[in-house]
Amino acid sequence: MRGYWLVLLLFAIRYGLLALVNASALPRAAHYAPMDKTEQVPYLVYQACSVMIPGILCFLPVGVGTPVGAVGLAFLAAGTILSAWSVIDFARTPSGSISLKGVYRFCRHPMYIGYFLFFLGSALMASSWILMMLVGIFQMCAHRLVLAEERWCLLTYGQNYDDYMKRTGRYFPKMRGGNMNTKG
Repeated sequence: MRGYWLVLLLFAIRYGLLALVNASALPRAAHYAPMDKTEQVPYLVYQACSVMIPGILCFLPVGVGTPVGAVGLAFLAAGTILSAWSVIDFARTPSGSISLKGVYRFCRHPMYIGYFLFFLGSALMASSWILMMLVGIFQMCAHRLVLAEERWCLLTYGQNYDDYMKRTGRYFPKMRGGNMNTKG
C-alpha cells in the first residue's frame, strides 16, 4: 500500500470531519496564538514539517509485514482515534469557549498528540528514518506552539484556563490518588 492513503485519511479527519461536524470550527482550528521571537522559527519549521511529512509519505510504501510496521500500525490507529475524537470535541465547542468536554477532560492538547501518533505510526510503517527525524522535529516545534497557545489562552480565558491547567495535563492525564482526573 502507498502512503498517500494515510495522507488522505489524515486530511479527511483534519478537514473533512471537522467541516462535517461544524464547518465554522475550521478557522478556529487554523488559528495560531501570537508568538514571541523565539517561537517564530519553530513555527516555520513546524509548518515545513507539516508539508514535508505528508508530502514524502505520499511516495513511500507502507506496510505491517514487519514487527516495526505492526508497531507503527498500533501508533497509527491510536493517532487516528485520538485525532478524530479531539476534532469532534473541538468542533462541538462553541466559538469563544475552552474545549473542556470529551477527550479535553483528560489532556489539554489531544489534537497535537493525535497528529504526532499518526505521523509516528506512518513513519514506522514506511520504515523511513527521514520521516522519523521529521516527526521528532515536528513534535519539538509543536511543543513551542503549545506553550504560545497556553500563554494566549491564559490571557484570553483567565482564571478559567488557569483552573483547567491545574486539573488537566498538557499531554497526558493527571493522576490524582491513583484515579484519573475526569472533572471538567
